Amino acid sequence: MASLAKGGLALSHLGWLRVAVLAGLSAALAGSACATEVVSRAPFGEGGASSGTASGGHGGGGGGTPPRRTVVTRSPFGNVAASDNLLWDGDFEWLSSFSDQYGWLVGANPNSLGYELPKQAFGASCKSGVKCIELKKGAIAVGIGVASAGHALEASVHAMVEGNCAAVEVALVSFGDGDLDVALESSGRVDGWCRFDGAVAERKHAVALYVRNGTGATIRVDDAVIHRAPQSGASAAAATPSPREFSELKRELRRRARPAPRPRGEREEVWMRELQRRRAN
Repeated sequence: MASLAKGGLALSHLGWLRVAVLAGLSAALAGSACATEVVSRAPFGEGGASSGTASGGHGGGGGGTPPRRTVVTRSPFGNVAASDNLLWDGDFEWLSSFSDQYGWLVGANPNSLGYELPKQAFGASCKSGVKCIELKKGAIAVGIGVASAGHALEASVHAMVEGNCAAVEVALVSFGDGDLDVALESSGRVDGWCRFDGAVAERKHAVALYVRNGTGATIRVDDAVIHRAPQSGASAAAATPSPREFSELKRELRRRARPAPRPRGEREEVWMRELQRRRAN
């Protein structure tokens, strides 16, 4: 094959063709890189996540320019701003298949609630962290929490819903009788998530956050918070009583709260039978 020599460097026709192709690609990439791309990072919000838009032009692509990409950040610890959260795990970040018990009960109805691992979603599809749960239509999720003596409580939770937010039923329920169970009303959407919030007066018993999916499709639930109200009793005056009667749920919550005997393993059963045999002899 013929070759061309220049400055002592000999390249074949195929070699020069490769050089030309690489030079063309470099020029194309350099031209595209010359366009200004500004990433505007928003500060961390209440939900422990921030987002910004990367786009051509200055100021994040103002003037109607479509964004090239959306940049979001998530904390693996969820909503760290809610350091006084009275729920065991409001962000589902500690949800694990290795957990014997967990801070949420899930089921089709109050009598079928259990600690089985619910279906999870991950990453940017969640609101406050890197984990959240998917709740099938008609299903119930109940977050276990505690009360605070001498303080009114405020509660909130978020759900990604296709359609009307009001189709999701949310309530703050006490484990025992004597406390008013309060509905958490939808206050609109935050970054596409339906937000439900409300307040209650001081509780005599531990509390639980009740979420029922009344839509016709699967929803995602995340970023649930129960904390002391800033001014005790002030924001709880307009609380809306829940229209649902929760006696079955309360009984189930109290039953779950009692320590249950730990099931014995196979080796432990063998050892106990041997111990009983020796005692009988």
